[in-house]
Amino acid sequence: MERNLLVGNGINIQFGGVNVYSNSAILNRVIENIRAGKYIALTENSLSIDEQLGLLKGLVRVIDQIKAGKYRSQVDGLFMLMEMERI
Repeated sequence: MERNLLVGNGINIQFGGVNVYSNSAILNRVIENIRAGKYIALTENSLSIDEQLGLLKGLVRVIDQIKAGKYRSQVDGLFMLMEMERI
């Protein structure tokens, strides 16, 4: 009889540690991988390392603005408001 086990992030964090699987650790790995040039092929050589880092920093700025409530007045509907609050 074949048996399978599906493992999700919760169990990874419990056994691997927060330092490995936290959002911060994951984003730090993304930044390290960008700096190492590991994602250039994913962009079909159209984005340099600096451009990729710039995009990531731009996304962080937008998220910070959302958290500060800058876009609250532009929310159109309850579900969008709920998603903005989740951030």
